[in-house]
Order: sequence, then structure tokens, then C-alpha cells
Amino acid sequence: MASLTVENYVKTIFKLCTAAPTRPASTGQIATAAHVTPGTVTSMLKTLSETGLAEYTPYEGVRLTALGNLLALRILRRHKLLVTFLGQTLQMSPEDARREAEDLEHVASDRLMDRIDAFLGHPEADPHGDPIPPATPPSPPPRPLEGVAPAPFDTPAPFDTPDPFATSAPFDGNAEKP
Repeated sequence: MASLTVENYVKTIFKLCTAAPTRPASTGQIATAAHVTPGTVTSMLKTLSETGLAEYTPYEGVRLTALGNLLALRILRRHKLLVTFLGQTLQMSPEDARREAEDLEHVASDRLMDRIDAFLGHPEADPHGDPIPPATPPSPPPRPLEGVAPAPFDTPAPFDTPDPFATSAPFDGNAEKP
């Protein structure tokens, strides 16, 4: 399980990369969003890279790996469901619901989140109209293998291929034991 700090960095990187999908998130952007120094960000980016959550290139920026994206979507789903639940069910103001969700998204169990999702009727969007990620992200479509010709399915394998293990003697059930 990722720490609160790791989850917050992953969520921040996801949001920055989603806003500008052609560019990696820069250390400066992350530092500004997280209210920390660039040196602190660099240290965390190295950790995220070592744990397989991100691909960090010094002086260029960072992108999340597939694992990092899954974690980010999980955190965002929790946050949006909690904001929706706190606002609709407990009648909290949008700002109070957001602040509480920021803390709760890191400690709520998957079981609790599934129950909240069901209680809310499996909403597809949060109160702001932004989509709520699904509990299980859809699988990407399969990609064809490059450089591999498809096998011919209409040509049966020949049956007259000699079997190197075949014997000419019929099996009588009384084989010699070594």
C-alpha cells in the first residue's frame, strides 16, 4: 500500500499529465501544485521511478507508468465518490466535502468505497460533472504483433508425419520394466 505522500504525488502528476498529455509533468509544476521545493519533488520522483510508479528523466520531467496510472485512477475514484457521498448524503458544503475527501481517500478501504458506490447508485460523475473512474479500469484493446504473419487456419497439419516415438510392435500391456 502506498503512503499518503506517494498517493498525493501520483495524483498530482496524473492531473498535470492529463491537462497536457503531450508533455511530461515538470518538477516545477509539481512543486507549485504540492507547495514544496523542487528539491523535495526531485527526491520523490526518484523514489516513484524506483518503485515502478513513474518514469522520471532529470531536466525533462515525469510520466506515470501503467501501474502509476492505475494507482492515480484508484485515488481519484475514491476522492470523487467521497466528495459525492459527503455532499449528497451528509449535506456538506462542496469545499468541506473536498477537504474531508482529501484525508479520507487515503484510508478508506476498497470494501467501504464499493459500499459507498452502491449506496450512491453507482454514479458516473461527481457533483462537478467530472467522470468518476470505474472500480476496474477497462482493458486496452489488444494490439497486433508487429512483424508476425498470421497463421494459416485453413491448412490442416499433415497426419503422415513420422512419429519418432512410434514402434512397430502393438501394445500388449506387458511392457518390460527397466
